Amino acid sequence: GWRVRAASLLVAAMMLVFLGALCIALARGLDMSCGCFASQGSEEDPISRLTVLRDLVWLSLALFVVAFDRGHVGIDGWLERRIS
Repeated sequence: GWRVRAASLLVAAMMLVFLGALCIALARGLDMSCGCFASQGSEEDPISRLTVLRDLVWLSLALFVVAFDRGHVGIDGWLERRIS
């Protein structure tokens, strides 16, 4: 856990960009795979509303860490206690 909140903020930003691209692809009716979890193609794992929902859950988890992680267990918290 070094710089956990900063990393989670970056993950949340990337998820927002990916969700935007995913929603645009769905709105255009593109038959494609998101490439998540080593999928081989659109036949195996096509994008859908379920994909958007799954990515919204990932985004909410990243935002949860940004909002509530205060670093008591991670390296950030240990370094703060050691410096103080």
